[in-house]
Amino acid sequence: MFSVPSTNSDMQEDEDVQEVFISGLPKKLVLGKRKGTKPVDNYFASRTTPRAQPGLKSVFQSKERVRQADMAIARFLYDNCIPFNVVNSMYYQMMIDAVAAAGPGYKGPSYQAVRVPLLRDNKKEVQLLVESQRRHRVEVGCTLMADGWTDTRHRSLINFLVYCPRRMVFVKSVDALDIVKNTRNLFKLFDEVVIWVGPKNIVHMVTDNASNYVPDMGDMPYVEKLKNCATKVTVFIYNHVALIAWLRKRPGWTDIVRWTDIVRARAIRFATTFLSFGSLHVHKHDLQPLVTSKFSVDNRLARDSKKKEVVSIILDNSFWDDINVLVKISSPLIHLLRIVDSDQRLAIEYVYEGMHRARLGIKKIFRMKKHLYKPYTSIIKNHWDKHLCKDLHATAYWLNPDFQYDEENFRQKLAVNMAILDYIGTKYDGDQEKVIKETQYFRDHCQ
Repeated sequence: MFSVPSTNSDMQEDEDVQEVFISGLPKKLVLGKRKGTKPVDNYFASRTTPRAQPGLKSVFQSKERVRQADMAIARFLYDNCIPFNVVNSMYYQMMIDAVAAAGPGYKGPSYQAVRVPLLRDNKKEVQLLVESQRRHRVEVGCTLMADGWTDTRHRSLINFLVYCPRRMVFVKSVDALDIVKNTRNLFKLFDEVVIWVGPKNIVHMVTDNASNYVPDMGDMPYVEKLKNCATKVTVFIYNHVALIAWLRKRPGWTDIVRWTDIVRARAIRFATTFLSFGSLHVHKHDLQPLVTSKFSVDNRLARDSKKKEVVSIILDNSFWDDINVLVKISSPLIHLLRIVDSDQRLAIEYVYEGMHRARLGIKKIFRMKKHLYKPYTSIIKNHWDKHLCKDLHATAYWLNPDFQYDEENFRQKLAVNMAILDYIGTKYDGDQEKVIKETQYFRDHCQ
């Protein structure tokens, strides 16, 4: 810091010294010749750094300039027919930050640069990322996932992915049109991926096979009959504008889940049928006043044979009672599906308890009468035993603190304790006796 001069000659001399001292600095840091000051910009980070605090200039710049930038980006998307959801990409804002950091005069990469050197560099980065994941898989294990789907060219594809706590990695995609029907070839395909990942690194496998995982409740004759009746009601209501207009004037009215959407959604969620039952049941006290109202009776549709059939269904209380039972039966399973489908938390530690609680809930609905609940619980049990009843699920359930103090839990079941011992014996290569003692200690101190 410069001292204050006492005379004019000293002041002049100090000014000359200060000029020499600051002459080597960039002009934007030279804020003046006042003695006792330091360049203010030395105390602030660069404004072009991503997520940095904005400077005064950027704060007070005109809204028109921001609008022009937005318009330029939007025009680029429109002109190239790029889907709007690209703005949700994690790289979207990163790209804009990098361009802003490059400053005015930045020229985008050419066609050749994007096509060859930049593509090559990005490929190297991905390879390094995958290799780092390989080392992580050896330490903590991973899940091998196979997702089957059909593209717009009607190719039967299988995507192989590897998941571990750090992140998910895509392995490869295979056109399996010619090998899906051949079990041996399909096994060889999976075997190749398992060998690439490392058999010892795989904790378990998850496959997407909708026809195997969908519970068959929706195909039961009893449920099918109710579904046909419900379809007639919703189709008739939505095919007549006057009826739906009357309903929409009802306080709190919301649209019924369209039954025609079930055909498209069924391959994705078995729960669609039962969600539609629930949506229809909520509107019972709207539909019954509709068909008994003076408006409906005087309407020209009163003589329509289809309307008479729909009216008889709506006024049939046994129809509503049966739907109510199915809604209650499916609610524990739908609750479990929502947990499994959630991105907020890991689902593996809730699957075992959720399936048992769903079966127990169904039994209670029928007041523990076996001949009434058996048709439904047997379907759940068959799918559970075939696909999901694994030692891993039982172990994850047993270790979940959420269930340690439940009055109605399954921790004390012999099958659960045996699953833990089997899992330790088959998956753990270290001191198994020590691990067993630690699990006993954990169990004793959670009771």
